[in-house]
Amino acid sequence: MCNYSLSDGEGLYSVKWYKDNEEFYRYVPRSRPATISYQVDGVEVQRHFSNNYNVHLQSLNLRSSGLYRCEVSAEAPSFSSVNGEGRMEVVYLPKHDPLMTGGEMVYALGDQVSINCTSSKSYPPSEMRWYINNHPVSVQSNVSKSSLISKKLLIELFFKRFNLSLQESGLKVDDLGISVDIDFYFACK
Repeated sequence: MCNYSLSDGEGLYSVKWYKDNEEFYRYVPRSRPATISYQVDGVEVQRHFSNNYNVHLQSLNLRSSGLYRCEVSAEAPSFSSVNGEGRMEVVYLPKHDPLMTGGEMVYALGDQVSINCTSSKSYPPSEMRWYINNHPVSVQSNVSKSSLISKKLLIELFFKRFNLSLQESGLKVDDLGISVDIDFYFACK
């Protein structure tokens, strides 16, 4: 949306929209047709829904992210102009829950635990965290470099004593609960 107000006696000459400094839409009320759209990578204008205040985009994809700017110009004699800009980020959310593989049902003291967690593709990449018995675990992750990222996180640790308690019948070891939370984040500036 491009909000503007003209001074008394000024007429609107044009409203132009840019993505990363490339013009993709123009509204000139005295021209026929009054609206014109130009091809810019990642931008597809719905002209029948767009006007001097609003530009409607369709078929958004990752290439649609960028710095958008509208520029409003008054008619003669002043030809004064103002502009405003904002950054738009398009995100690709994971389509599936994370998949944990490699775990065993039972572990003994001293066993090595090796579990893999893989998220489905997303952009920006999902942020994954491991928890053991609701306590965060610090691990490193590997991320492939591509526009859509499927992130894998491998945890390897040695099974140690967790929540041991002595019962009348002897020593009891509580279950080891391993889980992973995935947080997806995005920024809008």
